[in-house]
Amino acid sequence: PPHPRSLMSTILSVVLAPSGSVPRASQEALTRASAIAAERGWRHTAAVLAPDAAALAPEVARFGATRVVAVSDPL
Repeated sequence: PPHPRSLMSTILSVVLAPSGSVPRASQEALTRASAIAAERGWRHTAAVLAPDAAALAPEVARFGATRVVAVSDPL
């Protein structure tokens, strides 16, 4: 059943991608988090940390995140 909206109505996923690609385990976690968020009427935000995080943002969004925050760092 849908849950009422509250301050806690966002799922946050963190993706570490030091190699420059989204790891398979992260892909699966993003997909599951997106499904849970959709079932509950929540948002799914993903933070991607990588040397060129902005380049990975579209790939992360493909797995269902409704918002992607890119954090570039050489890791």
